[in-house]
Amino acid sequence: MYGISGGECPVYGKMATALKLMRRSFGVSSACRDLVKAPIQVFGVEGRYAHAAFSAAARNKKLEEVENELQQAKKVIEDNSQLLAYLTNPIVKRDHKKGTLQVLLKDFSPITVNLFNALAENNRLGRTLGVIGAYGQIMRAHRGELECVVTAAKVELTYLTVDLVVQTSGGSFWVAIVKP
Repeated sequence: MYGISGGECPVYGKMATALKLMRRSFGVSSACRDLVKAPIQVFGVEGRYAHAAFSAAARNKKLEEVENELQQAKKVIEDNSQLLAYLTNPIVKRDHKKGTLQVLLKDFSPITVNLFNALAENNRLGRTLGVIGAYGQIMRAHRGELECVVTAAKVELTYLTVDLVVQTSGGSFWVAIVKP
């Protein structure tokens, strides 16, 4: 008699193989298979949205356009505290927020508009600046840039010293001087 595992039975053996293949395909959705892999992994809620935006922009070959639009949106949000308060207010309905975003983002690409719509629908507009920052991290990694923090004993770090650090590293990163 043949066992349930399919042993030597030609009918049950084929079914067992088919079931194994089906079980294996249930683990990963087709949406996950279509994602473009980012050069670095950014964790957290912000990272998830940033990775989704990066994947959509990469598929449409609009990485820099989306990055520029997100930087514009960041500037508008940071300059207008009332807008940030409105977008993060839990009393305001999602539909009203989405309508406001449609007006503000009318000249932006569909990828950027969809990102903000997803944030609004999931009540995550309060994390917008974090998502923009995470997208910036992914884009810097995509361009091959590294963030370098130079800690100096002297408060005054000259640009000549910074140039020397950049030259010795091969010049593949950008440096921001932050005074304590």
